[in-house]
Amino acid sequence: MSLLCAAALCYSTWILEFVLFDVESPVGYVSELSARGQPFSWLFRTGDFLGGTAAGLAALIVLRRRPTSVFNTVAWVGMAAFGWFTVLDSLLPMSCAPHSDPECAARLAASEPLTDQIHLLTSTVSTGGAIVSMLAFMVIALKRPAQWLVSRICAFATSGLMVVSTVWTLVAVALDSLGKPADLGTAQRVQLLTITTWLVYAAATAMLARRNRGAR
Repeated sequence: MSLLCAAALCYSTWILEFVLFDVESPVGYVSELSARGQPFSWLFRTGDFLGGTAAGLAALIVLRRRPTSVFNTVAWVGMAAFGWFTVLDSLLPMSCAPHSDPECAARLAASEPLTDQIHLLTSTVSTGGAIVSMLAFMVIALKRPAQWLVSRICAFATSGLMVVSTVWTLVAVALDSLGKPADLGTAQRVQLLTITTWLVYAAATAMLARRNRGAR
């Protein structure tokens, strides 16, 4: 589906940080690129807004056709949650970038603004929707005939990498909050690359499933 390919492209806007900034090893949250007052924050927010909208619309289109199985429904509901909460993420950016601004870090440590708390919530639900959708797609791939072997491998690889990168990110966040060295930037960016791969995978499987139905 073209909407999902567009979602994958727009959701990858954060990669431009390596072009726009002198970055070798990012240390902060990807959301800090979109924080208020940051250079090119409008670009990264726009990418998330368009990517989330495209994913959300794609999910709604599929759900309107009433998927034939429970796992199919779960997969696309998860996709919808990912998409629309990513849109909310873009509309409610972080108030500042704590890993590049010591004053911001001190303010957030003293009292986290409501907007930042809501941003954390929308980010969590968005990521949770992606994880649920990936796992549902993995179950769907297991139920398909043997000729879908490549689909199974891709589904397992994507789901496995998402679980690993999410655990890695959570551990890094915990260490970072304690002031200990943590490869938070890399962990979260691996997670985002996995989500992009999942969007492309979902687009490819939807296209193949439609083609197979048409061939009958």
